[in-house]
Formats: sequence, C-alpha cells, structure tokens
Amino acid sequence: MSLSVSESVSVWDKTLKQLSEIIDRTTLDTFFAESYIHSVSGLEITVVVSSNLASTVIQSKYSKNIEEIIHELTNSR
Repeated sequence: MSLSVSESVSVWDKTLKQLSEIIDRTTLDTFFAESYIHSVSGLEITVVVSSNLASTVIQSKYSKNIEEIIHELTNSR
C-alpha cells in the first residue's frame, strides 16, 4: 500500500470517524487527540500519538479495530 500525504490524512480522518461509532467520545478525545499517520511502508502504517500512555492504550485495545478499518478503507489485506 502506498498513500500520498493527502490520502493518509483522509484515511486517518475516516478511521477516526468509524472508531467514534464504537468507542465513546471521551476515549477518542483522550487517546487519539492530535494523532496522525506519520508514514506508510508496505502494509505497515506508523501513527503518531500524543503520549506513551495513548500509544499503550491504542495498541492494547484498539489496534485490531484500526487495522480492520484501514484495510476496509484501502481495500488491502
């Protein structure tokens, strides 16, 4: 998968919108505030978040959801 900067922004915005349908607004605002896609390399997407705590929580609780949403949005597996 190869995404331009504008495509990355669009995919991440859509991912956050879909996440907002399955997690509450407070959690989304707390752990995903100021997050963005930093890079895309093959099938690996690096997302920057605001803190180590946010990184830990996102990786442990939401990474599967994020992966599924991004695969759906980009039609990749």
